[in-house]
Amino acid sequence: MRSTLLLSIVGFFTVAANAASINKRTISSEVQVCIDQLNLVGPKMDNLQAYLNTFDTGETEYNLATDLKIHTFKREVNTALETSGIACCDVSSPVFTDEEAPALLSIYQGITPKVQEYTQSYIAKYPIIYEIPFYLIVYMLDFKNATQFSDTLGGCLVSRSPSAQSDAFTAEMNLIRAAYDEAHTVYSNIPEA
Repeated sequence: MRSTLLLSIVGFFTVAANAASINKRTISSEVQVCIDQLNLVGPKMDNLQAYLNTFDTGETEYNLATDLKIHTFKREVNTALETSGIACCDVSSPVFTDEEAPALLSIYQGITPKVQEYTQSYIAKYPIIYEIPFYLIVYMLDFKNATQFSDTLGGCLVSRSPSAQSDAFTAEMNLIRAAYDEAHTVYSNIPEA
């Protein structure tokens, strides 16, 4: 009886120690910072999209105040992309582990449709914004910066991805870049004074 109890206790601590060891090596602290920063991007895009949607419902009229608010939301998105890029590029390991890569890919794949949605919302609103060339320039620069920040982020994710996920990371990066490029191209069409 005593030996059975003792073996059970030893077995429990062995399992607990192994579980702790597995959890420790699953995701490094550097990659966890990258994941945490990447998780902040989606909600910032959701905030921007929600505000853009208020124009479609007629809740919001386009004017200087609303333009500044859109620009503020967009700047928050760009800051989140930039911060994520810095965090993910600061990972010292040359290759994500088999546990880290799928976790990052899952978040990254969640960002892609959000980028596509809000860039399409911007494109749909171009005929309204076209009337005010200054706003076009501001938005064009916003998209240029977003492309730069998302390329940095995507490049670091792709360069550290294991071969099994490399194509998937590259595909997401290309979709995001295409969305930003399309919006940038549309907003580069500035009427002559």
